[in-house]
Amino acid sequence: MAGARLWPELAGADARTINARVRCISRVVVDPRFRGIGLSSELVRCYLREPLTTHTESLAAMGCACPFLLAGGMQQLELPRSTRDERLLHDLRALGARPADLLGGARVIDHRSRHGRALRRALLRWAKASKATARGAEKRTTADLLSDAAGALRPTRLVYVHSVSIGSVQPHGEGNR
Repeated sequence: MAGARLWPELAGADARTINARVRCISRVVVDPRFRGIGLSSELVRCYLREPLTTHTESLAAMGCACPFLLAGGMQQLELPRSTRDERLLHDLRALGARPADLLGGARVIDHRSRHGRALRRALLRWAKASKATARGAEKRTTADLLSDAAGALRPTRLVYVHSVSIGSVQPHGEGNR
């Protein structure tokens, strides 16, 4: 959830408050027979005309390729990288590697070499810096760690947001759908 970074009034808010103020559009699925006619954008526009909350967000892995959220009236923002991701990028550069090199996985890295061992140390430091990847990091293969890191270091991390004035939306459960 990008809320606290995007909406300062939510900084420090507990989960209950954030959930009451922010909704996430997580999936917009359109039957293949009806794709390409603007239906996805119209679905987003319809929701945003009468949202359940003051803030709406959506993460889209394919946002650049399929800009229906933008066409639907949302604003596109690039999320900043986390400290752990920035550190891993720094370590990769120091080893003469690029994030794209991680996609080759175990095939491109000699794990017995000095660079291979340094890369594993960097990947473990990265994995241990988050609850999401820390558990069992030491036991995971370098190829598995590479795969996770490659996903985290993808070129653009986009979030789409939309806000309405506080007085125009009733809190969920107080009159809205």
